Amino acid sequence: MQFKDLSLSDPLLKRISELDFEEPTAIQKIAIPEILNGQNAIIRAETGSGKTAAFAIPLLSGIQIPKNEIEALILVPTRELAVQVQKEIKNLAFYIPNLKISAFYGGHAFDAERKSLMHPPHILVATPGRLADHLRRDTVKLENVTYFVIDEADKLLEMGFEEELKFILKYLPFKRQTIMLSATFPPALDKLATIIFREIPARLEADSKTVPLQIENIIIKSAEAEKDNVLKVILEKSLETNAIIFCNTRDKCRAISQLLENYNIKNGLLHGELEQADRDKVMAKFRNGSIKVLVATDLASRGIDIIKLGVVINYELPDQSSAFLHRVGRTGRAGEQGLVYSIVTDREWHKLQNWTDIPDYRIIALKNILETSSKSKLENPPKKVQSKSTLHFQAGRKEKMSKGDIVGALIAEAGLESSEIGIIEIFDHFSYAAVPSSKAKQTVEKLTNGKIKGKKIKVSLLN
Repeated sequence: MQFKDLSLSDPLLKRISELDFEEPTAIQKIAIPEILNGQNAIIRAETGSGKTAAFAIPLLSGIQIPKNEIEALILVPTRELAVQVQKEIKNLAFYIPNLKISAFYGGHAFDAERKSLMHPPHILVATPGRLADHLRRDTVKLENVTYFVIDEADKLLEMGFEEELKFILKYLPFKRQTIMLSATFPPALDKLATIIFREIPARLEADSKTVPLQIENIIIKSAEAEKDNVLKVILEKSLETNAIIFCNTRDKCRAISQLLENYNIKNGLLHGELEQADRDKVMAKFRNGSIKVLVATDLASRGIDIIKLGVVINYELPDQSSAFLHRVGRTGRAGEQGLVYSIVTDREWHKLQNWTDIPDYRIIALKNILETSSKSKLENPPKKVQSKSTLHFQAGRKEKMSKGDIVGALIAEAGLESSEIGIIEIFDHFSYAAVPSSKAKQTVEKLTNGKIKGKKIKVSLLN
């Protein structure tokens, strides 16, 4: 099956071709025809399987642009996933004119969301808590929703959103198409399905063997007191790539971040107490290489858009195998080879042995890791990678700032070569760009004294 074989609109097919989607993934082949036919469905979809496109492509095919109302509602568990899903759908809908796609979530300005509803989006991506808040204040109307999608339903249940889901359901029309996606099928999900679905849904699941995980899964047994040393060794072996270190609590994340600072390893923190603007800053710096290591709670295991992640390190094992799978799923994506290290105590080892649904792993003794690390550093010294710093521009897409504008300014005003410019990200009212650390300060000075798009725009170095 090819995308051209599906009954998709010309704008969608044009964009899919541009994005080099040669053929649907296994889950897309199963799900897209069913959804196009109006079928309600429960879809088991693993991280990295192309699940967002599996529901977004048929959804975009049926959206009625002239209508000034919310036609599609997509519920997601975290603000990070809300932003990612919105971004991915916007990317697919590039050639669909006048389509409005909004994301509502905690940490985002409520008043800004309310004002935006004067012209409702055709597609709304939302977290349950924030959407329930809008419904209580009577600021959002859902009576014309024809597509209802629940993404990462297992995570929604884990996070305790069952009551919010039931509350939201009261505001949805009886006649609608409902799609539920989940990486796992816990018993509680079946119970929830009986409440959500008006008709018996199709259960769609691709053979996991058709979407292989390109992952080497390594277990290192360690005493609790030795974990910090083990972590240091792993990071020494991973100097040429980026890494996420997962911990179970915010306090442990802070402790590990400080430990890395003591090792002179630049890193970023990602956990639930951070404001959205701070999360955006951390993720921008991580994506563009200003920092190579991210220390995170399970908040980051879902909904974080990192295509090429070299290493995942489990400093602590999560309580559930589903959480482990989502952490692991951050690496080995888009055909890239991924590497996962888990530092496991005796107590955690018993937990690991009870998990039957995780990728095959091999156990490496700590002494072997130490020996291999020493040899690799002597025989294959790491390549010197030019470090990057991140610039903050006080203008974004609402001010009509584009990537081309920033590139032009960095070359014409700051004198950089195009090859020196790293990843550029444009947000609503600000933008980020990666530049060589050695030229970062002088670049800020030159841009401060110059103009971008004929205007003075404040530029600063992101700490």
